[in-house]
Amino acid sequence: MFKKTLVALALTTAAISANAAITTPTSGKVNVFGKEYIANETTGIALSNVTVDLNAQYSAGDIITLSVSGATIDTTNSVAAAAYATANAQTLTLGVLSTEADKVTFRVTAATGDHGAAGQSEIVFSGIKLTTASAAAAGSISATYSAVTSTGFAVDSASTNTATVMKGVNQYNVKVETPLNETISVGSLRKNFGTTGVSTTIDYTDDVKVTFADYSLAATEVAATTDGVPATLTTLLGAAPSATKVTLMGDFSFLDTNADGKITSADKIPLTTAFAQLATTTATSITPSSDLQSVSFSGPGGFGSAGLTITAGNVAGDVTITDQTFTVSAESTYAPKTGSATKATASLAAGEWDLDGSTDKIELMPFGSEYAQSITVANTGTVEGAITVTLTADGKEYTKTLDAVAAANSVTNISLEVAAFAAASGITGNAHINVVVNAPESNIGVKGVYYHKASADRVLTH
Repeated sequence: MFKKTLVALALTTAAISANAAITTPTSGKVNVFGKEYIANETTGIALSNVTVDLNAQYSAGDIITLSVSGATIDTTNSVAAAAYATANAQTLTLGVLSTEADKVTFRVTAATGDHGAAGQSEIVFSGIKLTTASAAAAGSISATYSAVTSTGFAVDSASTNTATVMKGVNQYNVKVETPLNETISVGSLRKNFGTTGVSTTIDYTDDVKVTFADYSLAATEVAATTDGVPATLTTLLGAAPSATKVTLMGDFSFLDTNADGKITSADKIPLTTAFAQLATTTATSITPSSDLQSVSFSGPGGFGSAGLTITAGNVAGDVTITDQTFTVSAESTYAPKTGSATKATASLAAGEWDLDGSTDKIELMPFGSEYAQSITVANTGTVEGAITVTLTADGKEYTKTLDAVAAANSVTNISLEVAAFAAASGITGNAHINVVVNAPESNIGVKGVYYHKASADRVLTH
């Protein structure tokens, strides 16, 4: 709380109060605007009106400043004003001195009485605009009030002089509420999900759900309006989207079982079964891309959820499911305050289908010019599997899916490829190796041997 010094008292003739002014949004809450909604404005964005409860006596010649942080003042389109209001007989008249990018400055041109009656003496600042570019990039926007005498001594200053007035938010939000997350059973020749993966029940389907959500105002927030004071005027939050669309990126060519380049009723899993609307969501106009590397569908005309149930396998076991990761591209078509309808877009991870399989650990394998290595993967089954190795050395991990695969009914030597990977990773000493093979664990065996060239010693480490 500001305390006047003896020097200040000696140099000022006004009886200045020691209490501090309190700055608040005139609405009493933080005024929220949609950054997408205001992005096309050409004459700036109205800063919500700011009320300052005075707690000091002012005199003609005092200088009052309202500073703005978090966005930039539009000096071209602002017509700043400061109106004094009181329940008592005192008066206060202010005139604008200057409008700058970060503040507006006023001078008290006339003043009578004591302006320090708490809650009964206030200034309302209005007419200030923010540049559209800075508002569209803004988060919280604050206003800070300050006042000094004509000789530079503070009249009102304290932490209560600063308040969050506005907040820019992304209104058209999207999230993958339910990602694809099944594990393909290699023990079932990749014909279904489950059994040895995340589930003990055979499953042929997986769900993806994308939710389009409006920004939710907190109890301390209110929608901002065009004049800066929330009322019955048009708010600066947009309406619900008129249309939504989701494109799920993934490789769905495995569903083209008759190899005609399309997924139709002629395939083992027909199109209408392969991609169906997820219950309690919207999914219309379901269309795979011509290269079968994505499928698109229309979502709700408004806020809500869009989703698919994907059938990737069947009881007949005549479809081999492809392991992969998925992403979604989502679009919300909305009307901005100015200009034609536009789209808010988002690209998000949407899960994966992984493979269950074997994991082997080679606790010790030395690398460098003094050693040679022998690492083999034996596969006694009929399911070929990708091989992924993770090298751990000196507190770091290095992971790679090898070019070599664990061929069915074969022994695959991965020594040279692992050694080259170790060298490329800068490993010249001892390392731990984790070997993951996407084939049934019961059919996989991993062996690791190193050879010390100088001593001719051979050591089996796994």
